[in-house]
Amino acid sequence: MTLSGDLSSVILQLWGDDMTITLYHTISEQDALIKTLTSASSDVTATVRDAVDILSPILRIQQTVRLDSYNYLYILEFDRYYWIRDIVIDRTGLSELHCECDVLMSHASEILACNAVFDRTANADIANVETADGLQRLQADQDIDYYEFDNGLTYPERIIMICNV
Repeated sequence: MTLSGDLSSVILQLWGDDMTITLYHTISEQDALIKTLTSASSDVTATVRDAVDILSPILRIQQTVRLDSYNYLYILEFDRYYWIRDIVIDRTGLSELHCECDVLMSHASEILACNAVFDRTANADIANVETADGLQRLQADQDIDYYEFDNGLTYPERIIMICNV
């Protein structure tokens, strides 16, 4: 079963269906759009109890790999990436992975396909104008030439701007 569309806060009834997950380790920041994934496991079969929250699933797996080396996973059936927030192991060897959806990585291709004009950026390397609130203003063209007019402008609040596209 592959899910698509807007599923925020939707609870699905899976009745114990098996799901295929791939475990990863990442050192990428949480707010990075694309994560660098390493140490991929082979596919692992996971189950859920009666229902699963798409955004915060609790997956049950029979421990066949060392789970403490993984902090990230992908659920094939949901087509989403998740942070592993907690691992609970019972005495029979059954493990519960408490996960949280990584919305950025899960929807990275859609985000990158958006046409947008950004007014602000957290990346100081591509910003060059400070704003009054201390945030960085994004400026697409950093090649700016200033010319003074011999006779000035009759209206000082006017600016002449020529863009070469």
